[in-house]
Amino acid sequence: MTLIALKDERLAASFDDFTIKISGDTKFTNYSNLIGHTDNIKALAELDNHVLASGSCDKTIRLWNLETMSALATVDAQQSCVNALISMKISDKNYLISGGEVNGTKIWNSSTNSTIVTIQSDEPVNALAYSEESRYLTIGSADSLKIWEMANYKYQRKTIITCDKQINAIVMLPQYIVGACNNTIRIWNYTSFKHVTTLSPGHTDFVSALILSESTQYLISSSYDLTIKVWSSSTFNLFKTLRGHAHKVYALATMPLSQYLVSISFREIIIWDSTSYKFINSSKILGYILNERIVTLPSSNRIVTAYLDIKIYDSTLKLLKVFAPSNEG
Repeated sequence: MTLIALKDERLAASFDDFTIKISGDTKFTNYSNLIGHTDNIKALAELDNHVLASGSCDKTIRLWNLETMSALATVDAQQSCVNALISMKISDKNYLISGGEVNGTKIWNSSTNSTIVTIQSDEPVNALAYSEESRYLTIGSADSLKIWEMANYKYQRKTIITCDKQINAIVMLPQYIVGACNNTIRIWNYTSFKHVTTLSPGHTDFVSALILSESTQYLISSSYDLTIKVWSSSTFNLFKTLRGHAHKVYALATMPLSQYLVSISFREIIIWDSTSYKFINSSKILGYILNERIVTLPSSNRIVTAYLDIKIYDSTLKLLKVFAPSNEG
């Protein structure tokens, strides 16, 4: 399952029956069904013009109108599976970027649905990130980070930064690129494109998530080693290690209104104070949870998790709604 929060705080989620469901509100009390894909949907991205893009292992990218809930276009992605999608805007023009199992990364003109450039890669693309400030696109694959300068629409590759492990996640800072390399977190400089440092003392197992705090003061990582680490985003020194999960930590999210950090592991959610990073509360999750997805809805102060179903919690971790497609009429 893939889950994203739309800009209006509705939810978009893909399910094992190859459909996408768009909630009518923040509680999923009603929803619209988007039908068309014929294989697993691995990526969703919202464009600026009320359009949702979905990428699938059926080798297509589909575009949907979020106002009418109708199909707009089906694009041959020329990638066996579309693993990642992000949107970006340059000089008021919208672009869609797809990362695939094969044929690397493609940059699309989202108005014409045509490919502008293909950035080849020998390995599957796992992660994409774009910085509006620097206009760099960073592409993470099994063993490398590729950095592309997007200015002047020339899409010139500046360098390839190699990594001896799988690139799991990418965060773009004003002067630095942060990449999770299996169980390590490495920092590269935008100007020199050289490796600056590896965060230490680091994780001892797979780094599952990498996010920035709302203040951008901290870089936060979670790992299968059961811990969460909070790092200074300026000095890269370790600020704090958070312990409390009894199982692998899968995902992280921030809640600006409550000033919380939310983490999720096998059958458990924990919320932490995002100023002191002290434990606040936890809740057990019923059901079999594996590699759970999590998003937050800032205005309504809700937490949403997704695996086989969607669960919606308030900021006290009270369960408000369980949405399971098989139980809906």
